[in-house]
Amino acid sequence: MLPTYRSPRLVFSIPATATGLAGAFSSHLARTFQVSGGAIPANATAVTGNLTVTGQTSAGFLYVGPVAMNNPTSSTLNFPLGDDRANGVTVALGAGGTLSVTYAASTLGPPRR
Repeated sequence: MLPTYRSPRLVFSIPATATGLAGAFSSHLARTFQVSGGAIPANATAVTGNLTVTGQTSAGFLYVGPVAMNNPTSSTLNFPLGDDRANGVTVALGAGGTLSVTYAASTLGPPRR
């Protein structure tokens, strides 16, 4: 039996005005937003997409994950000041199909352990 292939397609796009994401991010303050439901099945356990930072006012990093963390120990995307950056990501969803995003203004990246 031959495998079944599906053409790539945009499943969803989360604009800056999405619930939980409106307004400027504050450093080390996690935001949680709903992902599943609608285009993402309610029983989804992870999502794959492109995380892009543009127009930032300082260098730093983003953590994206299933659990809200104000002081994450890893990063999903590191970025310098004045440079658009993108990263392909696959992220597990949290309880109820949510994702959390933490922005940290830091030129050093996440803390080393």
